[in-house]
Amino acid sequence: MSKIGLFSVILLISGCIFDRTKYEEKLESFEIRNQDTLVYSLGYFGDEDGSGITKQASNYSFSFIESDSISSEYRFKYKTIDGYFGKDYVEIESNWGSDGTGGSPSLVLTTKITIIVKP
Repeated sequence: MSKIGLFSVILLISGCIFDRTKYEEKLESFEIRNQDTLVYSLGYFGDEDGSGITKQASNYSFSFIESDSISSEYRFKYKTIDGYFGKDYVEIESNWGSDGTGGSPSLVLTTKITIIVKP
């Protein structure tokens, strides 16, 4: 085996051994009226943790994540465009457990939210 091939195998194996990140998925579904705002708590985060939208909704007037600097709570806020009725969908990735060294988080949660907009 060539040195490059052996080195590649060692990197692949060591990467699998040392990645202790736990990956989870959460499915949510909400019904709202067209004029309502959906506010969904993503939880509380430390200094190096956080959330981000990985798949943005399609029919939104606004769709964003805000954080409360006092409580460290992150909230997803969504309002559909005027006159839209039907389904919308958003995915949010949240990371917890960073040790401050720039390594992988201990938990990555993907929250998949289906929003049903009614008249």
